[in-house]
Amino acid sequence: MASLRHVLRSSAVVTLLGFSFLLTIAAAAGAQPAPAAYKDVIQGDGAKVWMTKEVTPKKKYAIAVALPNMPDPTWQSVWYGCQVQAQKLGLESRIADAGGFNKLDVQVSQIENFIQLKVDGIIIGPVQTDGVAPVLRRAADAGIKIVDAFILDNSGRTSSRVINDQREIGAAEANYLGKALGGKGGVVMLYGGAGVTSLLARGEGFKEALKRQYPDMKILAERFSEVSRPEGFKQMEDLLQAFPGQIGGVYTGGSFLADGVADAVAAKRAGKILIATASPNPGTIDRIKRGEIHMTADQQNVMMGRIATNIMVSVLNGDKVPELIVPPIRELTVENMGTVDWSLTLPPAGWKP
Repeated sequence: MASLRHVLRSSAVVTLLGFSFLLTIAAAAGAQPAPAAYKDVIQGDGAKVWMTKEVTPKKKYAIAVALPNMPDPTWQSVWYGCQVQAQKLGLESRIADAGGFNKLDVQVSQIENFIQLKVDGIIIGPVQTDGVAPVLRRAADAGIKIVDAFILDNSGRTSSRVINDQREIGAAEANYLGKALGGKGGVVMLYGGAGVTSLLARGEGFKEALKRQYPDMKILAERFSEVSRPEGFKQMEDLLQAFPGQIGGVYTGGSFLADGVADAVAAKRAGKILIATASPNPGTIDRIKRGEIHMTADQQNVMMGRIATNIMVSVLNGDKVPELIVPPIRELTVENMGTVDWSLTLPPAGWKP
């Protein structure tokens, strides 16, 4: 799918064409089922049990980890969690980075390679939930076990899933901005990549929570873009020009977007605009401390990678595992940054994927 820089330019005039296109994107991406869609679910702090659970491999399994976009700190943290847990358990592990959510052909080729290598299991963060389904079915037919990490796949052959409730992430950002702004004023939304299921669900969670709890607040604009600092700057620069003096808060789907937004607010001397984000990168911590970014919803992605590896070993051992594990979300602001155990969120300083 070609990159979209602007889907909704202004909520003041939402054209029928733009609205229809947004619905088309959501349909193409596939639904992101809520935890209620599954029968066997472990949520919140109970999910942590699977991180510390004593798991003993019955043999030296070979597992592959196929992720969509390693430059993103979200995926670096998931991979680090998988890596340290695999090392702890004495597994043979392989990594593949598709290089972006628009690289379906690359990820399909990587999974086909894993099939040829006859790995025992694949932990997958799919670039497209439907797009990877056929090759994952071929992997399952070859006896390879599948565990989803962070994003669902639609193969129907998945043994388990370790995925945050994406709507909860968006709702946490809405709750912060709504409360901090007194339930009044205008906000803008930068989703991140068009067609990325998790980001679509995250944005929907934001809108649902804002409408439910802060109905007097107005969403001025919604936009899709790459999740990058330059793109965040470019989008926010445009929005500041389009809505001078009207923006009280910004929702961002990822921390690199928030970095660019903060840069634009400072460069344009736009005054006090509250910025909420998710999936913190190492710089997010310092920027929250300096008051340049104001809140992040933290999915504890290192924990997610460690849980996914333990789940995979349990599946390969023939043990029963939950259909879905939903790690808890932490709302981090300047008030509680000093109490956070960052080892559950970010790799140690100096680590390289």
